[in-house]
Amino acid sequence: MPTTGSGGRDDAAAAVLRWLGAGRDVVLRGERGSGRTATLEALRADLSDRRLTGLLLRASGPTPFAAVLDHPSAPPRAPDETALTAWLADELAAPRSVLLVDDADRVDPGTLRVVRRALQRTGCRLVAAATADPLRAPPGPVRDLVVARSPAEVRLAPLGLGALSALAADSLGGTAGAALTATLHAQTGGNPGAAVALLAAARATGALRRDDGRHVDDGRLASVPAEVVASLLLGALDEERVDALERLAVAGPVPPGVAARLVDPALLDDLAEHGRVAEHDGAGGLLVVTPPALARALRDRVGAARRRRLLAAAREVAGDGPAGIEPARADLGTLLARDAAGSADFLRWSTQVAGVVHERAAAAESAACAAWVAEPRLGTANAYLALLMRRPARDRIAGVLRDTARAAADTAEDDVVFRYHRARWTAWPGARAGGRPGAEAWPAAGADLAGPGDPGPPPSDDDDAVGPLRELDDLKQRLVEAIRDGAPAEAVAAADPVAVPVAAFRGASGVLRAAALLEAGRPDLALAVPARSADGDVAPGAPGDELRHYRAALHGESLALLGRLADAERHEHTLLSAAYDAYDAVGIRVHGAVLAEVLLFAGEEDAAWRVLSTALRLGPPGPVGTTFHRRALALGAVLQVGAGRVDLARALLRELEEAPRDYRPLLRSLRVMGAVALAAATGDRPTATEIAWRAGLSYAGAGLRQPALLTWAFAPPPLTPERAATVRAARADAVLPLLDPYLDLQLALADGDEAATAAALPRVHPRVGRSLVAAAHGLLGTEPAGGAGGRPPRPGRPEPLSDREREVAALGRDGLSNREIAARLHLSVRTVENHMSRALRKLGHRSRADLRGWAAG
Repeated sequence: MPTTGSGGRDDAAAAVLRWLGAGRDVVLRGERGSGRTATLEALRADLSDRRLTGLLLRASGPTPFAAVLDHPSAPPRAPDETALTAWLADELAAPRSVLLVDDADRVDPGTLRVVRRALQRTGCRLVAAATADPLRAPPGPVRDLVVARSPAEVRLAPLGLGALSALAADSLGGTAGAALTATLHAQTGGNPGAAVALLAAARATGALRRDDGRHVDDGRLASVPAEVVASLLLGALDEERVDALERLAVAGPVPPGVAARLVDPALLDDLAEHGRVAEHDGAGGLLVVTPPALARALRDRVGAARRRRLLAAAREVAGDGPAGIEPARADLGTLLARDAAGSADFLRWSTQVAGVVHERAAAAESAACAAWVAEPRLGTANAYLALLMRRPARDRIAGVLRDTARAAADTAEDDVVFRYHRARWTAWPGARAGGRPGAEAWPAAGADLAGPGDPGPPPSDDDDAVGPLRELDDLKQRLVEAIRDGAPAEAVAAADPVAVPVAAFRGASGVLRAAALLEAGRPDLALAVPARSADGDVAPGAPGDELRHYRAALHGESLALLGRLADAERHEHTLLSAAYDAYDAVGIRVHGAVLAEVLLFAGEEDAAWRVLSTALRLGPPGPVGTTFHRRALALGAVLQVGAGRVDLARALLRELEEAPRDYRPLLRSLRVMGAVALAAATGDRPTATEIAWRAGLSYAGAGLRQPALLTWAFAPPPLTPERAATVRAARADAVLPLLDPYLDLQLALADGDEAATAAALPRVHPRVGRSLVAAAHGLLGTEPAGGAGGRPPRPGRPEPLSDREREVAALGRDGLSNREIAARLHLSVRTVENHMSRALRKLGHRSRADLRGWAAG
């Protein structure tokens, strides 16, 4: 869960209560489905628990006094304003009473007059829930009531990933997979009402699968019919606004200036006020209908004839700007039978990024689909498949592969690229129902780069192209094994690249060579390989477009492993910013994962999670980007363990286990680091130790010294003398300055060498190597806050915890939030915060994450 807050009802209710405690009225703002009514109900329950009066009125139509007469305690025979005012004032006469008004901007004028008069007679506070800004309301009862009382404003923020995961689990009656949660967030923008509606539609259409008690998404949630979302979010809008949203949804993402020519600017402002359109201020800025599920539902409602008219009208006023998004079609037969002409500020920003990425992808896929439908040949299929392969569009990819035929206009290169796509898809476990690896062992293109072991028709005139591609298939593995078996790494780095005559795959050999050197423990040599490769780049959107991202990512990884974290951070930050500006899903996934890793090693865990959560909100990828999606899941688990959120860490690791694996991954996933961190955090230190050791041995045996040393560097200390000797041998020829301090400290602890431990300790980041630092201070008899210049005396007997402090600390160690602890122990959140603060102080800890190794007994 991002550190910027989970969003939603609990945070908003707490903020409202703080303002009420300060003697201020409150306007509770939120779009439809955001949980305004639920928040008011929660506030009323909280007031009741404290024996205070909380009276709730709801909008009940235009009839005079409808909202007040609809209250169950209202006098049935007093329909006049004076009598109703007297009744309401009497109900609110008790000290510290609060009047709650739901949908204040839709309450009838008669009720608003009654409310205003009753408030004038009492000293009660007002909480008014509304969608629109009261300051923008025209002169009248709403403005007179709300604005005149100078209220504070509280906004209902979208749900974060953690809160949405809990909501999905509650709605489904079982745990929701991390990929399901991420896709649900991207589709609904964190709107709880929309999320529940979309989940209901997914269950009704069979789009979700149960796996070992969990509900998981196989990539179909983004295609579930979303009419229920439209009904929820458009229910309060008139025909003019719905029509404007249809026009924008059909046109697809457009610059704000184009949108202002399609829809009256005042109307655009109003739709933005209701949360129905959003402008993301990347490069040039784009405006989209939000959330993506609503945009998709609006497009699905529009018939083919009306779609053509809307697009024609849009292009007439805006030129070629609006590309148009066609609804997805299942297969070629259906296509041919029809006309062929998707902190609170950071959370909101990253949600908009995900929404625009999905909408841009839908627009690009729609255009490529239309070209393929008009001419279902290899060349058009390749352009379409290059986009579809970026997400798990299993059925659609299978249909394109099945229904494409070679035409006279296709070249030998088109043939090779098409067969590459087919081989890569067939080898990818996600191509099968359930996402499980198939029984057949096929040495083909399941990797992130290349592998043309295509079982399709024999090559015709493209033997010269197929040979080099087959050579690329196991190039990285052969290079790693060569270095393992004694070949000089410098010679491997200097070898000539594989010459590939197919433009889409030029550059692959350089990337594979750099990856081999990096994982063999020589990032210094890897750093130079991509830069001097003569293979070239590929145009954006081409089948091998991801190569440029992988090349740049390996550069960032190499800088980090060489200890140049500041350089690596600048490099990856620039690339990730460019990917955000271009709404490039592959770039966001790749550079989000690498930048998060760099920030993690710099000790900036909160920033690392914010970066990573944006990438995770894009949902699971297809074969393109699998390596870095899996690394993102593993890194997310490590970060969540560090933040004390064990349940979310466990969900991310389970999702990682289910995510399709690359046949030959560009880089290892870091899964072991996540598993070790989780096992240690849950008190199973022996298991954590064995996982780390066995995985490291496996890596080292395969020649992958960097993953082996990374795993051993952060294994729970101490190592046995025999294991320490193995680590020393593995690092003999490696050049890994980033890991050296941690390995030095690990080995010093294994030797019980206090002098070496004291020398290595200052070079280790305390938030990165927590268990190492704790073990070092234990050996030295110092406190974590002790300076490097001397050895402070061993701490005296700690101040004992009270029973309640011990209970709160134990629950916090187990990953419960303060609010969850408060609910379990029937305490207020503030009381839990006080107990937790005192417990941490007495234990000598700075944060909840430090409780991981604490035993409550």
